[in-house]
Amino acid sequence: MSESFRRPAPEVVALRPCRVFREDLRLYTATTFPNDPNAGCEIYLRRMRAFGYLAGEPDGDLGDFWIDALDATGDIVESWPITKAGFDWLRERLKFVQERVRG
Repeated sequence: MSESFRRPAPEVVALRPCRVFREDLRLYTATTFPNDPNAGCEIYLRRMRAFGYLAGEPDGDLGDFWIDALDATGDIVESWPITKAGFDWLRERLKFVQERVRG
């Protein structure tokens, strides 16, 4: 790919996969990286881009699968659209599970 990679915002410290399944929003456990959280997030996003798993630029059309990039308080800084294959690839590596809905 010849276009440059847009790095995650400096305040990003965790990645949280999300998807729409049968019209329901499903959030999964966020992952951070202990030595340098922002660099860890960037590495995963760069790998996903290299493998063709990013489906667009941050905060564009998200489709049914995306990653929320979170700050230290858990607020969404930006959202990156991903493919279904990218979601599956992340699940294999990060071992995330669906978050329980409080209520």
